[in-house]
Amino acid sequence: MFCFRFRNLKFSSWVEITPLQELDSAFTNLLTGNWLNHYYKAALIVGKDSIKAVMVMRKLGFNDAIGVDRNKAYRSMVKKGSIYRLPFKENSFDFVFSMAMIDGVRIPARMVLEMERVLKPTRVGVVLRRVSGSVPTRDVMKAAAPVASYLKFSNIVDVRTVNRTVMVIFKKRSIGIRDCDERLMPEEKAHTLLLASTLPSSQ
Repeated sequence: MFCFRFRNLKFSSWVEITPLQELDSAFTNLLTGNWLNHYYKAALIVGKDSIKAVMVMRKLGFNDAIGVDRNKAYRSMVKKGSIYRLPFKENSFDFVFSMAMIDGVRIPARMVLEMERVLKPTRVGVVLRRVSGSVPTRDVMKAAAPVASYLKFSNIVDVRTVNRTVMVIFKKRSIGIRDCDERLMPEEKAHTLLLASTLPSSQ
């Protein structure tokens, strides 16, 4: 069993936990929701402690998962790099997951745009947000609003919770498609319209 001391995804204090189990819950939740599947060969984890998420993904069968960490590289599992300037070409990955919560980074818009840039069209990215206490469904949906405002070529397709962590899931549109109605499957379109109705108005 691996046990590290790191910043818990659920809280803002440093605590002793078993992060592999915490991350396993997040990825299992995404697999259950069909937002992550084993057809995705190239998976990227960005942010501090990305090595832990890479370990979990590889254990789940995503053998080509790789991380980016500002402070250190680790063999073939983690490359050294910035979340604001990922060391990869555009459209390189089938799945992108952020270990860094947008509430805790200096330039959240830039991080989200970099995740979107390296993501392949029609593929999925996941951004995390903190919540505290018992959160009504409507407030959970509102957690997606900042992420939606940063995206240029993607749509929010789901918002899921694992304990007190909100996972905002976005899907990159097909090349040349601007209107999300043209490329969403019927169930995705319906869910996107539901999300849109719960997000706060910009007017």
